Amino acid sequence: DNDLTVDDEVLQRSDANYFEAWKTLVSAGPNSEIIYDDDGSGLFIVCSGLPSISVYNVAFVTKPLASDPTPAIETAVEFFRDRNIPGLLCVRDGLDRRCDDAAIRTFGLKLSSQKPGMVLSPIPDNITHHDSVSSSSSSSSSEEDL
Repeated sequence: DNDLTVDDEVLQRSDANYFEAWKTLVSAGPNSEIIYDDDGSGLFIVCSGLPSISVYNVAFVTKPLASDPTPAIETAVEFFRDRNIPGLLCVRDGLDRRCDDAAIRTFGLKLSSQKPGMVLSPIPDNITHHDSVSSSSSSSSSEEDL
């Protein structure tokens, strides 16, 4: 049985980690653009500027979108269209079913893959790893302690 129940706080931290990793990766490019979710729209866009590689041009849905997610999805689609580069729309499974439906119905987007979250739960007592890798665990909920 591979069912794993993860609480909302762990999912939010996993998402934040994933978005930060993408921001770091894409920001290294000379033509990169990063559009933060400062307006509360629920979109975080990272764009490498690479014209033929969609996997490095991604609009992430960061939270459930408004009752009509179509305008937010349209923003993402137009962002990449205006730059004449391919892009992806990524929505964590189960985050916003209306967004999934609107992306398919209104924009003809297709589900191409599911990306796993970056969560190890529960953390085993004895973690085996390569000699060049170290790991530790913390039971603190404070970000400063992590």
